[in-house]
Amino acid sequence: MNRLIELLQHLELDMSAEEIADAIWLANQIKLPLAITSVDEVTQPNQISQTEISKLPQRESDQNLDASDDSTVENTQETTAKAYTRNAVDSISQSNSPEKSTSEKSKPASPGVPFKSPAVAALPNALEIGRSLRPLMRKVPSRIKFVLDEENTAQQIAENDVWIPVLKPARERWLDLVIVVEENRATVVWEETINEFRKLMERHGAFRNVYTWNLRTNDGKPQFFHQQRKATKKQRSRSPKELLEPNGRRLILLISDCISSLWWEGEIHNLLELWSKQVSVTILQLLPEQLWERTVLDLGISVSLSAIEPGLLNSKLTIHDFPFWLEEKPNQALKLPIVILEPESLEYWAKVIAGTGNIDTVGILFMPNWKELKPTDKLSSSQTTKDPESLVNKFYDSASPLARRLANLMSSAPVSIPVIHLIQEKMLPPPRKPIILAEIFMSGLLEPKLISKENQPEKWQYEFVEGVREVLWRSVRLTEIEAMFKAVSEYICQKAGISIRSFPALLFPNSGLDEKTKAEIFPFAEINQQVLRQLGGDYARLAEQLNPVGVIHELPLPEIKTFEFESAIITENETSINLVPFNFEVATIELKKLGWPEQKTELNINKQKNQAQHFIEDLGNGIQLEMVAIPGGSFMMGSPKNEPGRRETESPQHQVTVPPFLLGKYPVTQAQWQAVASLTQVNQELKPNPSRFEGANRPVERVSWHDAVEFCNRLSNHTQRPYRLPSEAEWEYACRAGTTTPFHFGETITTDLANYDGNYIYGDGVKGIRKGETTEVGSFKIANEFGLYDMHGNVWEWCQDDWHNNYEYAPTDESAWISNKAKINKLLRGGSWGSDPGYCRSAFRDRYTLDIYYYLIGFRVVCSGAARTL
Repeated sequence: MNRLIELLQHLELDMSAEEIADAIWLANQIKLPLAITSVDEVTQPNQISQTEISKLPQRESDQNLDASDDSTVENTQETTAKAYTRNAVDSISQSNSPEKSTSEKSKPASPGVPFKSPAVAALPNALEIGRSLRPLMRKVPSRIKFVLDEENTAQQIAENDVWIPVLKPARERWLDLVIVVEENRATVVWEETINEFRKLMERHGAFRNVYTWNLRTNDGKPQFFHQQRKATKKQRSRSPKELLEPNGRRLILLISDCISSLWWEGEIHNLLELWSKQVSVTILQLLPEQLWERTVLDLGISVSLSAIEPGLLNSKLTIHDFPFWLEEKPNQALKLPIVILEPESLEYWAKVIAGTGNIDTVGILFMPNWKELKPTDKLSSSQTTKDPESLVNKFYDSASPLARRLANLMSSAPVSIPVIHLIQEKMLPPPRKPIILAEIFMSGLLEPKLISKENQPEKWQYEFVEGVREVLWRSVRLTEIEAMFKAVSEYICQKAGISIRSFPALLFPNSGLDEKTKAEIFPFAEINQQVLRQLGGDYARLAEQLNPVGVIHELPLPEIKTFEFESAIITENETSINLVPFNFEVATIELKKLGWPEQKTELNINKQKNQAQHFIEDLGNGIQLEMVAIPGGSFMMGSPKNEPGRRETESPQHQVTVPPFLLGKYPVTQAQWQAVASLTQVNQELKPNPSRFEGANRPVERVSWHDAVEFCNRLSNHTQRPYRLPSEAEWEYACRAGTTTPFHFGETITTDLANYDGNYIYGDGVKGIRKGETTEVGSFKIANEFGLYDMHGNVWEWCQDDWHNNYEYAPTDESAWISNKAKINKLLRGGSWGSDPGYCRSAFRDRYTLDIYYYLIGFRVVCSGAARTL
């Protein structure tokens, strides 16, 4: 019992005595899973023991048809089933079913092929998601429910002899949750995931009530319908005002991919403004962050949002990371927290809703003029061509390796979301990420088809564009098709409500199945008649039985002719780089607490000598560019959850491996800029003196990202060495130089070692001075362990990467993370002379428009191979 008390205190769960008793009772009812003995493969078609028959799953019709969708019992044991040959199935079915006619008994049995596979969940991380929402499990006094206050009642009787019960408000869950699901032709992709998420919310216990509404489009206008478990008579559209709650104890979660016409025309924005005036509103984005650029969210401004009180309205959320160069006032914008179906994203959001002031979540601001940024084509997913070869080649050019592999495997199965989840689970490496599925469904390889009847709500399903399936087949090995074929078979039977032992009958036209079941099976049977022939052997013979009148002809091979060709070998002669050692000083900050009770902090700066290697690039006229050799290695990119000032944009932490490269010892100086700016132009002109704070050894500033790239191009042409901007991973790896603390100095920073705004204090540091301008590079005479100067403060430094809101699906090597679509914001690192010290941390990330210059921004260069695009 003591262990239980400690656990409840650690989890900070506000549970009543009755809830604790219920939990203990439920724990006693949960039985450990029994060991399941696997059934041996069938070798003789008619030799099936009675024990094996008893283990076979029953038809769905034999089970309880009134079982609720909200059953709380989850089967965590991996379920498997056996498929027997048709002769074996016939022998079983004849013994367990009414006697058939003589003609039916005399029909010859066709042999089948055994299959075996488990089913998978559409929401694989449901447990982690449930735990991430614990901050919302707070209770508040009820306004309408009261319970007996035993202590005060007893005290009143003892002191005043008044035998009247004293009541107190009952404690109840804090929030109601309203889930609004936008229905469109893409909803079918996420239907099962949404349903599992909804059920999770209903069973979670964090919310007082959970309501589900459907949002549909009719003539370009939104319509609302309350979701019902069982179909009733046709519903009428309801007012969106019904979702409001006057006391503010309600949370609206709009589940959408943000690509429908309601978003592009601003109809949903009007609804969000209406709701956010009285309740908290959040968008649950179904698409991963990498694909937001194809949605309306790309027209908003990406920020971080936090709250200092629980349940704040959207308009009262605190904005962080608002781009400092924008003239618009953020308070005029529509603020929307954005979450995805990942535990970490939901955890940060839940803490913001619960009023944890030091936590922020990803948000989007829609300024009043957002419609002016709308592209003319509305980023339509329609394709200019439906040529299968062109569609597949275009997909292969931009898709991730896992998405390409999944699409290839999908070509041998029906386009069914549960089947695709099954393929992901069995054929692809974990974890199962939604971006892989989203890449495929937004690629143009699939097209939606309306399957609903007239006068019914629109219902869509996806199919491959004609000819695409055949093109994808060319990239799949027959062994992979066979493995996939086996993996999906059990699910199909379960979906149709048929015992797996009768699976071979599914592919036969005279199987005796009802029309609904045949409709479920037909796409699978139609596809696999083609696939079975490719597998050969028993599978090919089964395919012949499926289509006995068809004759398979071998195509004659064309005449083979010889041809001549020329080959070329390209050799690269590297310009020699002579590395020479150099000495430098490294400093670490040691914190000491002095005095009592004030606990004054004193900083001790410990210095030591170190040595590294560099080479010197001669730019002429006595101007040199020093490039430091950075050794290769691995590090944890991003910041840990307990780091002061941490932003969600710095998460999740992930290991990155970086090969050796060369990085500028200092930010590019004005003298170096002028020397390179005088070289032959490559793509654009460069101003010889762009900086606000002039000085030959001061860092150049007021240069745009395009300016910095032009500098690298000119330098590369002049030296015949590949110069470029660093990737974000290279920059952080070089800045940390093997450290894991917020700064390479240690847990804090001081203006004795770096140029930043000393009016602000980081962690247990001390107040310093604010210079208000740049300083000469290396003026503090202190480097990090790699021999790099001014990595914290002085000027922000451009990186190659596009801006992304976090590190979900980020590269795990040194590659620059560049989107397929051109983005306007590029990465900045390091902070500047005008920055709060928290912005100068090794992990802090910011961004700026790539074609605008500012007097806080400079850069340093890398010499190595070109960064790759993901």
